[in-house]
Amino acid sequence: MRIFQHRKRNKHTLSLCKIILSLKEAFFDNQEFFNGYQIQKLSEFYKEDGTPVLRRIRIDKDRFIEVPLINLVNYAPLCISEFSLSFNIKSRFINIKEVEKQISQIEGTGFDLFLGRDKGDNKIVSVKLSFKR
Repeated sequence: MRIFQHRKRNKHTLSLCKIILSLKEAFFDNQEFFNGYQIQKLSEFYKEDGTPVLRRIRIDKDRFIEVPLINLVNYAPLCISEFSLSFNIKSRFINIKEVEKQISQIEGTGFDLFLGRDKGDNKIVSVKLSFKR
């Protein structure tokens, strides 16, 4: 019976690790996509030789000026400076120390991870992921 419980515990521990790592991966993939999108949008304001794209604007009946397009658009790149996600999982089979060990072996995650058992209900594992630039 003890062997069966051990396998079940490892299964839940690995599943929690997969959930945490999938959340981290989704966050960073989204950041990379958004950074690429911003670079693409920025390239719309410049020609291939690096000169700005100009728009001709009429000042009065006979006079025009050429203004760089980027000056006419409110272009403020967005960047997530802080991100936090908390959730609870109900399972008495999760080994918190093993999850922390597996997560810590993956370098460069950039996230802070907190795992803890609920004092009122030992079956509940609290998970908090946070990221701050």
